[in-house]
Order: sequence, then structure tokens, then C-alpha cells
Amino acid sequence: MEKEKRISFQLHYTSRLIKRLLDKSKNKDFIQSTTGNHGHIIGFIYDKGEKDVFQKDIEKEFNIRRSTATNMLKLMEKNGLITRSSVAEDARLKKISLTKKALEVQKFVEEDFSLLEEKLSENISPEELETFFSVLSKINKNVLEVDDHA
Repeated sequence: MEKEKRISFQLHYTSRLIKRLLDKSKNKDFIQSTTGNHGHIIGFIYDKGEKDVFQKDIEKEFNIRRSTATNMLKLMEKNGLITRSSVAEDARLKKISLTKKALEVQKFVEEDFSLLEEKLSENISPEELETFFSVLSKINKNVLEVDDHA
């Protein structure tokens, strides 16, 4: 099979193109204080607003193992992006909150991703986007099914 016709090749290729585009961001230097995964976690917590967020929520949302989440959150705390605090109902649970630094990162990330989404969807009809998301959802489901059986 030609590599240009392989789904995995095209997804990887597109991912690299998007990374290059993001690397040209005017906010790049400030955003680089976080990794891509940290940025996604910041966005997830930010989108929750006033709702409490715990490690298990992050594990579920990003489909990551507890050890991976623990290591990422420890590093984010060390880098001043989050704080973890006990909750009255259960001292074992640690509520995750964003710091001022994380909120600044979120502002710049939102700005960059808004421009990125605009560029990525240029010249693509709403119907084509619906088809794209439908197909991508099926691919993700297929991968998750293989992962669940491994």
C-alpha cells in the first residue's frame, strides 16, 4: 500500500504540519513554558469553570493511566501551573486549580488555536467538516477497541 494512502501516515503528517504552524506563533515563547499535554490539561480545567476537577477527571478525559496523570500533574505543579488542595468531603481527594501563570498561558493558547482552527477549516464546507469529524470519530473508536483488547 502506498504510504500516501495510509491513514496512520496521513494523520502523522498532518500532525507535524500543525506543529510547524504552531511553532510560528507570535505567542510561542510564552506558551513553550508548557508542553502540549499540559496546555490541553489547562484548557480542560479552564473549561470546567467553577466545577471541581480531580485527577480522575483528567485520566478519564484524556484516556491516560493514573501514573501518567500523576507525573504530569506533579510537573505542572512544580512549574507553577496548578495547585492541588484537599477537599472537605475527602482529604484523599485533591482539587486541581489553575494558577495565574496557567490562566495567562490559556489566554495565549486560545488565541493561537482560534487562528489555527480558522486556517485548518479554510475552504472546507460545513458538510465536509461533518464528514471529517465522523470519520475521525470512527478511527478513534477503532483504535480504542484495539487498545482495550491489547
